[in-house]
Amino acid sequence: MGHRIAVLNAGRLQQLGTPMELYQWPANLFVAQFIGSPGMNLLPVEVVGASQLQLGQRRFPVEGPLAAALASRIGHQLTGGLRPEHLQLAPATNRNLRATVSHSEALGNEQLLTCRLEEGDQLVQLRTPPDRQLTPGETVHLDIDPQGWRLFDAGGNAVALPTPITAKGEPQLPLLG
Repeated sequence: MGHRIAVLNAGRLQQLGTPMELYQWPANLFVAQFIGSPGMNLLPVEVVGASQLQLGQRRFPVEGPLAAALASRIGHQLTGGLRPEHLQLAPATNRNLRATVSHSEALGNEQLLTCRLEEGDQLVQLRTPPDRQLTPGETVHLDIDPQGWRLFDAGGNAVALPTPITAKGEPQLPLLG
């Protein structure tokens, strides 16, 4: 894989960056779904505080660079993106999401678990250890990494960060205008 990747959609440049920049900070919904396997989980959320999102009836903190970008968007409906590694199985609490196992796919060193969220009836995928035995129909609880959120506006573009982020150890690339 190259040091830089250009993602095109219908002949139009969507994003140019290092592989990790595209994976960790996609410029729009197309890149979020195109880069990574499986693609990013996409969920309808509302900004309800300077660093808080609401999904269904549950509120979740947002930490890291995106937290500062939310203060001016309170009341906005956004699409929240979470990579499979930003969701984890957890003990039941009032702070996590209840979900029903739909199916799991054994991949050798891990399982790819697909669950249907009780809040919003959305399907999400997460990575679990290969020895975790889960059956379809089983109820699980999912924790969200507060730094894992990626947010997209109604036009599908990523919510702009206060300062550009580059993946650690990756070269800084020029911004496209």
